[in-house]
Amino acid sequence: PRLEDAASAIELLQEVLPSDLDPTLPGGELPLELGEAHDLMGRVLSRFGKGERTATLQSAAQHFRAALEIRTPERDPINRASSREHLAEVLMELQRRTGKGSVEAIQLLEQDLTFYTPWEYPLRCAQTRQRLAIAYMESGRPDLDQAEALVRQVLDPQGRPDPGVVAGAFGLLGHIALRRKRWKDASEYYSQAITGMRTFYANEQLEYGRKFYADRLSILNGAYAECLIEQSKYSDAFFALEAARAQSPAKSDGIASID
Repeated sequence: PRLEDAASAIELLQEVLPSDLDPTLPGGELPLELGEAHDLMGRVLSRFGKGERTATLQSAAQHFRAALEIRTPERDPINRASSREHLAEVLMELQRRTGKGSVEAIQLLEQDLTFYTPWEYPLRCAQTRQRLAIAYMESGRPDLDQAEALVRQVLDPQGRPDPGVVAGAFGLLGHIALRRKRWKDASEYYSQAITGMRTFYANEQLEYGRKFYADRLSILNGAYAECLIEQSKYSDAFFALEAARAQSPAKSDGIASID
């Protein structure tokens, strides 16, 4: 989407949303359409909002909280789960910027896991497990054991995981091993992630798919090269770095970019 389109969307939403976002308003008295507008406003701000980034993220979080007040478990459970996911994403970026937000983000994603059961929502469950693993990795007190346990649940063959999710899961295992300085394990995981990412996203026809493919491969190849250098495999590392350089640079913050 073009930035001017996002700016127009913000102006339009500001016209229909009340100026007072008091979260104490009883959700049952407000129309669900208002919850949808708040959620949309939060998404537009978090992706395209102008001005100081931290303030923009805090404003987006305020809208997601307002949406959650309206999207109660009784009235709109599936969209409530979506708003929790959006709020958790914003909170994790705030964690990276301010050092605060991961505790609540983890709580929100854990609530989503109780809703996205593996038998009813297998793909969303796997994606939420990955997001929760990243939150544990990037929290103020990283818990790599919990993160690894979540990622391995994604790779459970009984769940028949999506190939793209599998590639992302191997990337996360690589990052966990990298944090632990287990260079050989990390390089093997990254190799599997790169192979899976190439196979899955090479068939994407949309422009977003090609950019997604390029960004993820750039990140994975760069991390793979780091592991190879630590093992003194300089020739292989050179080719991995060349592959990373050949892809478009990723602009996203944090390790969420390999999810």
